[in-house]
Amino acid sequence: MTQSDFTQMYSEDLLDAVKLCNAALAQDSPEMPKTYIVQIMNMLFAYLSKNQRKEIERYLAEKEYLPPLKLIDPNEVKATVAASDLLKGL
Repeated sequence: MTQSDFTQMYSEDLLDAVKLCNAALAQDSPEMPKTYIVQIMNMLFAYLSKNQRKEIERYLAEKEYLPPLKLIDPNEVKATVAASDLLKGL
């Protein structure tokens, strides 16, 4: 059985983070959603361990948030048809 890591969090911080999420999604918020997301990130970053912070650095450096590239081999008939279909959609 694997051991899970748990982090204790102040309930006020949890409540504030959820409020900020709701503010970011509200249509009548006075700020852009990015403003609220940055506040949430700053608040939650304090709860990360040293290793987790390094994981965030690696995640950003390797751009893991981007979807994997789909490479199309132009020598394959199916790929050529797929590429032409993609170009038609433009």
